[in-house]
Amino acid sequence: MNRKSSPIPCLTVVSLSLLLLSGCAPKGPTPKDIVAKELNYLVNGQAQTTAQKALLTSLFPADEKNEKTDLELAQTFDLFFKDFSYNITNSSIKDNKAIVDVDLTTIDANTLAKDFISQSIIKQIQGSTTPNSVTYSSNDYYHSLYLLLSSKNYPTIDSKCSINLTQTENGWQIDPHQHLDDHLTGGFVRAVSDPNLFTPEEIATIYLDTIKAFDKEQMNQFFSLDTLFSADDEYKRQISQSLTEQILKYFDYEILSSNTNGKTATVTADIISYDATSVIQNFSDQMATYTATSQALQDGIGGRLTKAYQVLTDCINQNTDTKTTQIILSLNNDGIIWELNLDEALGQAILGNVQEALAGQE
Repeated sequence: MNRKSSPIPCLTVVSLSLLLLSGCAPKGPTPKDIVAKELNYLVNGQAQTTAQKALLTSLFPADEKNEKTDLELAQTFDLFFKDFSYNITNSSIKDNKAIVDVDLTTIDANTLAKDFISQSIIKQIQGSTTPNSVTYSSNDYYHSLYLLLSSKNYPTIDSKCSINLTQTENGWQIDPHQHLDDHLTGGFVRAVSDPNLFTPEEIATIYLDTIKAFDKEQMNQFFSLDTLFSADDEYKRQISQSLTEQILKYFDYEILSSNTNGKTATVTADIISYDATSVIQNFSDQMATYTATSQALQDGIGGRLTKAYQVLTDCINQNTDTKTTQIILSLNNDGIIWELNLDEALGQAILGNVQEALAGQE
């Protein structure tokens, strides 16, 4: 997945500092009062005015702005800050500068970020199983974040934050450029931008688990199973469906070890799948027996070809043998995330080393 082209920085509850700077406080309130007033907007999400909701929605650029999108973004904001709380512990003033110390309770944004990015990776992998190219809009990613927040009760974390203010002729104002969005979101902004949010083993696991969860059509499209054997369309479909069922039945894996060297990494894994060599050998034995009979001569070329398709399909369906292949997966970190290289070795291991099995019969 190329996160460079994805709207992930926009997906976070970013630029919350804009909310905190959304107005000039009147003269009179203390720095502590100013901070408390602004943080109460996060605590009392459901009580926000229409104007405040509009401001929050503007922080989430979307491909298509409509009533449904605006409502979901507002709901996402409320869910994100559902368990948010704060406690002002200290306030100090020196000349026209002030510091307000705050204890924060925020969502465990690191866990949310990993779930969120995992879903994005899975969507990209699943998108490669469709005949047509699939692109995901910012609305799709927002919807994914909303579904995570609405379906899972994330834990909270505690942290401390110091907020700087400056006194102007209009009163005390919160200083910009303090990375307040990162503090108030529990580090979510930072987490989704961390190229090492996942280890290489975790990325490999996401890819392999996604492939394991494919349905028949996704598996067929992902590995182009229709192209493995030359046959009429009717039999080609039967053979590919049988192969798909074998993969879905036997495919599994075990991560053995990993090695990281800067921006490259390798993950050693055992790939378990059906044994294509056993299938092809069984097919060859049955066809050898058949072609030695007078029935094969009577069937003619067309009949013998049909028989071959039927025997191959039966051999695939009746197979119970598995094979374990140890492979080395390679990954690269482009400064955004670790990416797994889906090379020929991985594909062939999942396909039971069918090319090797076919080559052995030549």
